[in-house]
Formats: sequence, C-alpha cells, structure tokens
Amino acid sequence: MAKQTINLFDNEVLKRINLYISSNNLSVEKIAKEAGMTYIQLWSLLKRNKSIKLSDYVALCNAFREPFDLFLPKE
Repeated sequence: MAKQTINLFDNEVLKRINLYISSNNLSVEKIAKEAGMTYIQLWSLLKRNKSIKLSDYVALCNAFREPFDLFLPKE
C-alpha cells in the first residue's frame, strides 16, 4: 500500500505550518512529542521541500488542535 501525500502546494503547506509555529511561539520539541514524532523528525520535515505524508499532516493538526484544512491552500 502506497503512502499518501499531500501533493498540492507541499511547499506552501510546510511554509504555513512553519509560520504557525513561529507566530504562536510554539516549541518544535513539544509539538513533535504531541504529534508522536521526534524533534529531529519534525525539524527535518519542516526544513525540507518535499511532500508531507498525510499521516504526518493529520498528526500535526491534532497536535495543534486545529482543523485539518487550516494549512491547505484556499481555492
């Protein structure tokens, strides 16, 4: 079974997540723990320009306690 990714505007989604973290003065370490990731895993995800797995995206939204569509591009 193939891993699902958010293919549209991956860089934009990651930029929005980074902005959310910095704007809210959130700890990457605490968010990683809440999302079930290590600090290094989350840091690496946020710093790369590749796709984000759907499971990681959902885990981050849950960690932020935000709706799933918050970081997606508005059409």
